[in-house]
Amino acid sequence: MSARQRKDPEVRRAELVAAAAALFSERGVAATAVSDIVRAAGVAQGTFYLYFDSKDDIVCAVAEMLIDGMVARIESALDEPGRSAIEKLDAMASALVEINDEPYEVELMGIFHRPDNLAFHDSVNRSIVPRLMPHLARIIGQGVDEGSFVAEDPEKSAWFILGALQGLELGFTGTDEVREAVGQLRAFVLRGLGHSGVPTPGGSGGAA
Repeated sequence: MSARQRKDPEVRRAELVAAAAALFSERGVAATAVSDIVRAAGVAQGTFYLYFDSKDDIVCAVAEMLIDGMVARIESALDEPGRSAIEKLDAMASALVEINDEPYEVELMGIFHRPDNLAFHDSVNRSIVPRLMPHLARIIGQGVDEGSFVAEDPEKSAWFILGALQGLELGFTGTDEVREAVGQLRAFVLRGLGHSGVPTPGGSGGAA
């Protein structure tokens, strides 16, 4: 048995996802075929179908990889020492915007949000919320200690904010639309947490 055949399935799957992500970034999603992906990964076309049922499946896997990277950046920002609670929330907003920075990312997210991919979409979302909730609750508690926020129960407030984030994720897709919505959500969250001096939604308040 060759070294290629002995490769761990998770490693092989990750290689296919990485190859697809690189091609999507270079060519766009629509212009990339499964044959391009397997050629870039150095595997036979049949190998692809051991891991994915269709091109849509690997598109969703790449979208999941991007989202996982976004969540990791948020977790890092929310746990970074020396930042105020508001600075941490702004870092979170910036990470949300970054995932729609590139045209291919907008393509990916459009496919990820299609009704026929709802089960996969919901599964990814369910994995995100438990990761973010404790970090966000700690940030709200930090803001209360700093005198920036007013919240009787930081955990409940964190759940409310995550619910609003899910609404944003479902309701907005275009790059400019997402940027504007994140800025408005930031203002909405800060007002809800009792922070004064928040710009109005029609203003330029974004994720600074």
